[in-house]
Amino acid sequence: MKPVPAAFMILLGAMIFCGGCRKNPYDQKISAATQQELNQWLSLNTHRLSLEETAEIKDCLAEIKVSFMLAKEAAGQDNINRKMCEKIDGMALKDTVVLGYELQIARLELEKARLQKDLAYKRSLKARPGDLASANFLEDQKEQVRAQISKFDERLNRCNARIKELRKQFNMPEPADDYVPPVRINL
Repeated sequence: MKPVPAAFMILLGAMIFCGGCRKNPYDQKISAATQQELNQWLSLNTHRLSLEETAEIKDCLAEIKVSFMLAKEAAGQDNINRKMCEKIDGMALKDTVVLGYELQIARLELEKARLQKDLAYKRSLKARPGDLASANFLEDQKEQVRAQISKFDERLNRCNARIKELRKQFNMPEPADDYVPPVRINL
């Protein structure tokens, strides 16, 4: 058996030592000139994260893609992926995750506003006097909308709480008082 050169052992030791010294993936800037480059970056930088964290990242990236579709800024998978890559290329992963949550909040608030408008309309409806079946049906419809609004409130609270957690975890500054989160859809 040949002796291993000392230079090789030093290099191997340095590689092992530095392998554990990598920055937190959330602090890394995303390299996403193309979808393939993004996939490669994610593969290299998120392997140390938990399954929950990688799922959260994928969900936030999907939310960014959906925002382009709903805003009608892009159509077709290739164009949507290109727009998303343009948006996040060079952003820190933590900022990208927060952006995904902010876009989800914008979407949920819009959907909640539509439900509130629907509830207001249903409240204005009146059943004919003595028509108990219609009155019960109308009340059931209103209750279903109230339940949906409640679910949207829960989801909004979870998204806002997660953004606060991320800001605290990564020492991210709170948004300025005049900060306006990204708008998903032109109203």
